Amino acid sequence: MSLLRLKDIGKIYVTGDSVAVGIRGVNLEFDRGEFVAVTGKSGSGKTTLLNVISGMDTYEEGELFIEGEPTSHYSQRDWEYYREKYISFIFQDYNIIESFTVLQNVELALSGIRSRRERRRKALELIERVGLSDYKSHKGSKLSGGQKQRTVIARALAKDSPIILADEPTGNLDSHTAAEIVSLLKEISKDKLVIVVTHSIDQFADYATREIRVFNGQIASDTVLRSSEKVSGAIKDPGAEGGKRITSVLHNGAILGVSRFFAKPKLSAFMILLMFIATFGIFLITASSQSSFSLLSKKNLFTYYPGRGVVIRRDGNAVTEAELEKLKNDFQLESYMRYDAALDKSITMTFENGDNTVNVDFRFSRLGKETPDIGRVPEKAGEAMVSCPISMKKFFGDGEIKTDTLSILSGYSELSIVGVKYYKDNTIPASIVMTDEGLSAVSDALYMSENSFSINFNHSFYYGEDEIPVFQTSMSSGCQIKVDPDLRGDEIYFTGYISYSLEMDRKSAENMYGDDYELIERVENFIISSDSYSGASSRLNIDVELVSGKNAANDKAEDALDVLFISSDIMGKILNSFRDNEYLQASLFFVDDQQLYSSLDALGERGYTCVPSDSTYTETEIGVVILSYIMVLAAIFIWCLLVLFLGVFIYIGSSRSIIANMGDTAILRSMGIKQSEIKISLYVQTLLSVIPAYILVAVLAYVIYSIPATNGLLSYMHLRSYILIALGILLLDIYITVKYNKKLFKDSVRKTLRGGDGA
Repeated sequence: MSLLRLKDIGKIYVTGDSVAVGIRGVNLEFDRGEFVAVTGKSGSGKTTLLNVISGMDTYEEGELFIEGEPTSHYSQRDWEYYREKYISFIFQDYNIIESFTVLQNVELALSGIRSRRERRRKALELIERVGLSDYKSHKGSKLSGGQKQRTVIARALAKDSPIILADEPTGNLDSHTAAEIVSLLKEISKDKLVIVVTHSIDQFADYATREIRVFNGQIASDTVLRSSEKVSGAIKDPGAEGGKRITSVLHNGAILGVSRFFAKPKLSAFMILLMFIATFGIFLITASSQSSFSLLSKKNLFTYYPGRGVVIRRDGNAVTEAELEKLKNDFQLESYMRYDAALDKSITMTFENGDNTVNVDFRFSRLGKETPDIGRVPEKAGEAMVSCPISMKKFFGDGEIKTDTLSILSGYSELSIVGVKYYKDNTIPASIVMTDEGLSAVSDALYMSENSFSINFNHSFYYGEDEIPVFQTSMSSGCQIKVDPDLRGDEIYFTGYISYSLEMDRKSAENMYGDDYELIERVENFIISSDSYSGASSRLNIDVELVSGKNAANDKAEDALDVLFISSDIMGKILNSFRDNEYLQASLFFVDDQQLYSSLDALGERGYTCVPSDSTYTETEIGVVILSYIMVLAAIFIWCLLVLFLGVFIYIGSSRSIIANMGDTAILRSMGIKQSEIKISLYVQTLLSVIPAYILVAVLAYVIYSIPATNGLLSYMHLRSYILIALGILLLDIYITVKYNKKLFKDSVRKTLRGGDGA
């Protein structure tokens, strides 16, 4: 049984409306040990014959048998395996991978050897055999024609296939080098079938065992020039050799991909730059859109603290301090807060930096285990630590505290800033961190600043020992209430229109009775009312003393703000009334959320409702929901549009890289390297472009968020966003690679190498 047999083989080329015959009615047999020269004029069909034998081109007529097995049913994958097992090709124009070194070119054919050391040893042995030891580290682009051809021969020897096909192997060489190549081919034909296509038999006359002359696509003659020793025996499967060869497609493809990536540093650098631009662009788009994407997120009922539960009595009464103390002991709470309004409130503060005015939202926060970057933690009420993004260093200082006092809640509370803590994540709201006592005091100030107060009282004048009433007016007005620390006991005074009215009353009484009477001035039936959080009205009827000389009359009283200044004692009465009658909830602080959730039923049995602070709600107002959906959809549309633009940018740039690899890919296919390995190598090249680009973007993002001047420019992105961006870029690149893989493997190897149909 012959190694190779062609029976009535015919090849037809169809181009547009024309049909050309490549070869017709070819009947030939070949065996190992033969050195066959195929001769004929240009266009006679000899190269077509070689392409059909190599499986790089199909045939339309007849049958090609390999070791007796017909091949007419072969798929492209079968032909890939056929070339891997049987064929080594030597081309006239070398088809060496010029970005690879001599050593790398030869090692390509040894990819089945798992041991890198063994692979390197055998490659060096073959390079020495063809006389290129001194050039093993030279890239293919730096070699002479003869050196390139020797490299290809060494590569063919490394593959150790039974059939070596050479298409005009001496066509581009000088006579001396050509003679050396012919002699080398003769040497390796001892146990292989060597078929050489040449225009002239002269160079091969002393070595060829057989000459086949082709004319007009047919075999004109088949002449035996000298006897040959035909070699028998089964052909080795490329999947194993002494236990050292493997069929790990993934392993071989990965090695090939790494080699191809580093073999073309300029092209690889271009791809990394391309991926960097695209990845950084998507990073900028995503960071700028995060706030819009969160509009449909569920809202928190309360500010979350691990283990915090908000408790109320089911009978509608306020929770007392005594009850909270008992709950603390019974449920082993860490602590509780009777008046916790500050925990769920935020305030907006205005800061000026040069010509720029910045509004910053602050929430109030309990003191935890955080260590300030500047100063110390607060220790008592009235002290606070500011925790904020590093972009606010310009306001609070770096190294020492720049802003040491904050006036909050329209001046209802003055805080001493004793420490500052900075962080990079600018999506976390800035916070004013205080002790529980400090938060309770701020909660008082919140009540006073957020509630509308009204006052009702009589302004009366009396004279004589019997205090005979001589003048009285009733007054009702809304006003702000503030504490004057200089006042004591039941002292009060007014500013604004109320003060002006009181002065007018005083003058009216004096005009009425003149200087003959010593008038006694009193404020009577003084009632303070407030519209509270619960919607109920709180009324406090107290005795007060109007401090003379502090009622600030104003000629422009209609423009002045009505303010009632009271003593801290009176403020305490107002707040106690509010707490006892209107503020119903309190906060319990368990050890952790697990303890909190396990205690809910027990609290319910005692008549309390406890809501964990991680509870959320969904916006139900139809107008707000519709507006949120519109804004989110608009943000998604803009995001997709910009990402699509970047996708096209990547697509165009990646195309250049893949097109630049088409020639190398065709050479690899001609060598019989598995199609799957070549595809994997392209994926690896893509991955190696994405990884450094992504690392660069991550480093740049870290720098942006770490510098105070740039920290606030973009919303901080968390790990999940980076992973999604990486997956998106990777999937896009995989899609592009898949598409070009199809294109690369759509055409035959011959067409890809030659760019045409030449025979």
